[in-house]
Amino acid sequence: MAKHTLLKEIRMFKHILIATDGSELAERCVGQGLSLAQFLRCRVTVVTVTAPYSNSGIFGGMLDDDDIVVRYNQSWEKFASKVLGHAKDLANDLQVETDVVHLINPIPSDAISTAADSLRCDLIVVATHGYSGVQRLVLGSQTNEIITQAKTSVLVVR
Repeated sequence: MAKHTLLKEIRMFKHILIATDGSELAERCVGQGLSLAQFLRCRVTVVTVTAPYSNSGIFGGMLDDDDIVVRYNQSWEKFASKVLGHAKDLANDLQVETDVVHLINPIPSDAISTAADSLRCDLIVVATHGYSGVQRLVLGSQTNEIITQAKTSVLVVR
């Protein structure tokens, strides 16, 4: 068997899912994930997750006005477009085949793990803010949830 054929068969990663929330740390994660994909010559899907409108907050259904819901959805769509557009531009600069996906789910870790499964990704790249102690209890850790739920390898960027 030729050397290049063997390398194709044992190539570690073929499709990387990179998750971003648009934060500075997540943007660094996108850059590192895309650089890895460029080196490995694999494709990428970059995802961002936003929460659906919920009227179960402090005011209950009092703010369940159609206009509020529309503005809420438009605001998050604009945010996702900006975040994913930046990732797509960087991917184009690096010549990495990349799709971008905006997911709507109240639990980002669920959305990311499910997307990785359905897209048959063999690596998830995600950032961690490194919270500990009380911050971790209050804010939770989507990264830890992804590590727990994922059926594939997870690379955590700090």
